[in-house]
Amino acid sequence: MHTYILFILNLLIYEAKMFIRIQGSHLRRTAGKKKISMSHAMAAVVVSQQMEIVNPMSPNAAKCNCNCHRTQIVSPDSQQIKMVCESCSIRHNIDRSINDVNVRALEITDLGQLCQLLSQLSTVGDVSHESLMEFYKCVKASDRHIVAVIENMDNQIIGTATLLVEPKLLHQGSFVGHIEDVVIDKKYRGLGLGKLLITHLVLKAHRANCYKVILDCSDENVGFYEKCGLEHHGNCMAIYFH
Repeated sequence: MHTYILFILNLLIYEAKMFIRIQGSHLRRTAGKKKISMSHAMAAVVVSQQMEIVNPMSPNAAKCNCNCHRTQIVSPDSQQIKMVCESCSIRHNIDRSINDVNVRALEITDLGQLCQLLSQLSTVGDVSHESLMEFYKCVKASDRHIVAVIENMDNQIIGTATLLVEPKLLHQGSFVGHIEDVVIDKKYRGLGLGKLLITHLVLKAHRANCYKVILDCSDENVGFYEKCGLEHHGNCMAIYFH
């Protein structure tokens, strides 16, 4: 319960600050022109932290008190917490600009920059044009594979994260959101852009009826994700094929 309250409060405060910054950004803009595949080698087993935020959507979930009639989050102890929704006074708009950056869905023209940015997270290697097109085709063909990017005023992709929505038989046929491949360009870190991406994808997952969102991270990143409203929940086990 405490974690849910902190997440909602932090989200409201963050959205309010961004709203103020957006207004200043809009005034400045109007003054001028808007500028893995598996091989047969040895496998390594690793353990990392798993973070999650649980949003159970049970049949007895209450409705939001505003005019949008969206469902509230109901925690395991039946305490109700409102989730920010599109009709409330504070909004999270997917494609809006925030302090001269824009959070939006991946486009085909972003693929080259996306590979360069992901190389700051892990090894990308040589990806053929055909592989890029196949990846983009898979992303666009499914509303359960969401690749979000942050674009600055110079049309540079400076951040990205992915949400994979997994259908489950558990929780009455609900869904689980998996956040992957979170990276902010090293020149733009420390500005709150990572939190912006996580918030964006958590709300996407909530709207997709996910009962929880999970991700894996290294020990040094646990603090960051806790600030985003997630909590430590067990360990992640993996096998890597090199």
